[in-house]
Amino acid sequence: AQQTDVPPAGEKPITWWLLTTIAIPDLGTTRQLLTGYTFRWRVERFHDTRKSGCGVEKWQLETADRIKAGVAMYSVIASRLQYRTYLARTEPGLPASIALSPTRSGGSCSQMHRIPSHGSPDLHTARRWIASLGGSFGRRRDGEPGVKVLWRGLRALQFWVEGWELAHLR
Repeated sequence: AQQTDVPPAGEKPITWWLLTTIAIPDLGTTRQLLTGYTFRWRVERFHDTRKSGCGVEKWQLETADRIKAGVAMYSVIASRLQYRTYLARTEPGLPASIALSPTRSGGSCSQMHRIPSHGSPDLHTARRWIASLGGSFGRRRDGEPGVKVLWRGLRALQFWVEGWELAHLR
């Protein structure tokens, strides 16, 4: 495969040599294989999110059934965490209610930060609030919060929401 867009001045186009065990009888199969390869980094980020963000290596599950259940549960959590992270980076102006329940996106975040709630904040604002719960200081030089900080923040938010709901039972 070779880079088709024009590289920067003085640079050569990038060429990839991909080795595969899949039979490639035609150009359509080649394109399909290359398209699949472009998603490799997302799969790697998913596994990194599950491992680092969710702390899978700290498990002490001991039996195969517990490990299977843990992998299934944390795979769902990791995929949701990754989805929220990428969505907030690519579409920061969308309402947070797209990725979070109304309790988590509006009322609870505004209550925790003592800000009057005027509906759901945008994804960027909600991500900053959640990251602050996970230990982010929100300084400009720190960059965007990663999955570890967001995971810790979402866990803290979950505890806060459960406490708030228990306190407001009627």
